[in-house]
Formats: sequence, structure tokens, C-alpha cells
Amino acid sequence: SNILMDGALRHARLADFGLAKDQVKGSRTHGTTGIVVGSPGYMAPELMMRPANEKTDAFALGVVALEILTGLPAWNEDRETVALNDYAVSDNKFQEFLVDAKASWPPAEVGALGDHAVKLTYFDPNQRQKVSDMEQSNSFQEHVQRSEQALR
Repeated sequence: SNILMDGALRHARLADFGLAKDQVKGSRTHGTTGIVVGSPGYMAPELMMRPANEKTDAFALGVVALEILTGLPAWNEDRETVALNDYAVSDNKFQEFLVDAKASWPPAEVGALGDHAVKLTYFDPNQRQKVSDMEQSNSFQEHVQRSEQALR
């Protein structure tokens, strides 16, 4: 519901994909308690211990990529594992059998996007890929070029 499509359904815009917001509870004094507000499934695990940063945003972006590939929601209490990144990733590898059959993804695109999504959703933020590093990688650049050619 937060991914907006243009009229031709060719270009997507992310309106909100779970960016966490630090909220302060109480008065304006230094002794206030911080709480984190965000959408379940999109929030990076470390948000309970640290403030939001580029790594927590990268996590949310990776979850959106997994949603696009699988057609599954980021959070589903009916699944045994409720968070999509836990369900769709095993041994740091995207589970390609979960790809949305209605999407008709080319196999090369599934592998490339799945690999990037996995790196963006690593549990340990120190191991998690930065979005800027992903954008500069050869595999991501090739993926973007193939996608642009397919849209022409």
C-alpha cells in the first residue's frame, strides 16, 4: 500500500517503506525515554538498542525488495516465522522457490535482486550492505540496465 505506481504500471515510487522514527516520550528534559515507531517486518533488529541510521533504512529497503520478489507481505502473523526476511532467506541466500509465480521474473533478475535483498537484510548491521555500495556494484548496475531496456 506504500508503493505507488504510475498510470502505466511501469514506474514505482516508495511512499513509506518502514523508515523508523525516533520518538521521545515525556517532557523536553534530558531524562526522557526514547521509543521507536515503525512498521513490523520493516524495522531492523537493532532499532530496539540504537537510533535509526542508514543501515536501518537499508534493512527496510531490502524487505521491500523481498516483498516485490515474493508477493508476500513483510509481516504475517499466520506464518510460523512472521518476518519475511526470516522466512525468505536461509543461510544468507534468497529462497528462489518463493518467487511470485504471477510476476514472470527473468531468472537472472531474481538472482541479482534476491542477492541484494539478502545483503540488505543481514541481522548484524555491521555486515549489512550499504545502499550506496549496492548501487555501485557491477551486478546492480547490470540489473538496472537490463530493467531499463525491458521498459523501452
